[in-house]
Amino acid sequence: MRRMKPNFALKLSFDSVVLLHRVQHGWLAIGEARLDAPELDETLGQLRDTARQLEPHGLITKLILPEDEVLYRVIEAPGPGFEQRRAQIAAELEGYTPYRLDELIFDWSGQGRRVQVAVVAREMFDQAEEFAHKHGFNPVSVVTQPEPGSFEGEPFFGMTRVGHDILPRGIKVTPDTEPVRITGRAGDSAEEAGAQVASRLATAAAATGGAAPGRAA
Repeated sequence: MRRMKPNFALKLSFDSVVLLHRVQHGWLAIGEARLDAPELDETLGQLRDTARQLEPHGLITKLILPEDEVLYRVIEAPGPGFEQRRAQIAAELEGYTPYRLDELIFDWSGQGRRVQVAVVAREMFDQAEEFAHKHGFNPVSVVTQPEPGSFEGEPFFGMTRVGHDILPRGIKVTPDTEPVRITGRAGDSAEEAGAQVASRLATAAAATGGAAPGRAA
């Protein structure tokens, strides 16, 4: 089984989405789209175009859920095995939220008797996947950005349903060990980001005497 990590992330909130690109020491913010803007579809299209210029071989993203939609708890779950620990966490979550257990998705961190647990409603997972897929961002996995001390590493809520169709057979997503850390911004808008990327591509092409690569279909 081959594994991969998405080179893009779509950070979701209740008023905007931010497209991030993986760089050597973190993630670069490529551009932002306001959800209440009348030109939302156009801006999202510009973000997709920019991403395809950065990665001509394909746009694949992981989704970052709003932190307010994730519940964190410390739960007694000594295991000792993986399945025993999962069952112990599930038993503690039963009745703790308005959702049935089968309507929740959770991840945990830690190896001791007490573990840090991150929980999200499946409907939020599904809504995020539907939005990103509808707008052509090829979402393959779902995570969130925990506050310091609330979770060790990056909560990983699993692959999306469409991820199995997007990725070639035999390839699965490898979770990152650390949460997304935004280290810079390409521009204050999708248009500026696109112009900067185009400039970089043209400069690289001039230096090598070749043509800048075109966008992937």
